[in-house]
Parts: sequence; C-alpha cells; structure tokens
Amino acid sequence: MAIIGSVLYTFLSVMMFLMFARAILSWFVRDLSNPIVRFLFEVTEPMISPIRNFLHKMGLGGGMIDFSFIVTYLILIVLQELVRAIF
Repeated sequence: MAIIGSVLYTFLSVMMFLMFARAILSWFVRDLSNPIVRFLFEVTEPMISPIRNFLHKMGLGGGMIDFSFIVTYLILIVLQELVRAIF
C-alpha cells in the first residue's frame, strides 16, 4: 500500500514540476514549435483545460491572468497532501 502512495506522490510532484517549468518558460519562449515547450504543453494542458472551461462557465475566465493554471496547481497540492495523509 505504501508503494502506491509513493508512486502517486511522485507522480503529483513531477506534474507540479512540469507545470512550474511551463510557467517559467511561458515568460521567455512563446514558440510552440520548440520541442520542450510543446512537450510541457501537451503534458500539462489536459489537466488545465477542464479547469479553464469550468472557470469560463462560472464567469471567472477569459481575463489577462489565467486562473485555471493557479487553480490546477492548488488542486495538485491538495491531492499531494491527501496522498501523504492517506498513505
């Protein structure tokens, strides 16, 4: 059972790192033909897109700040803490 918790915790940590890397690279590199940027976008966008759609339906999306990224990152933190508490 501890192995499952360890794998989940590591997976969430990697996803948080990839999202952080995407945020940092978005300040400098805006070229989606760059393989690193494309990889980060393809890996993280499936998590961010549903949150973005939900926030847009709630009337909170579409501004200059992408709150969906922040909300997704916070959800990952909460999930990581739940995994730590359960396992």
